Amino acid sequence: TISSINPSDQKVVTFSGLTAYPGRKCELTITAGPVPDEVLMTNNSLTVKFMVEN
Repeated sequence: TISSINPSDQKVVTFSGLTAYPGRKCELTITAGPVPDEVLMTNNSLTVKFMVEN
């Protein structure tokens, strides 16, 4: 959990507890809440498609 972040800052997060499905297409959607005084919130979500290798 990231408790706060300033506009234009970047933070690294680590995911755990995900189940790997080797050889299958996977999709992960990440959504961040708005920062104080944020006007543009259409870029607060990212969907990543990936495949886990055997």
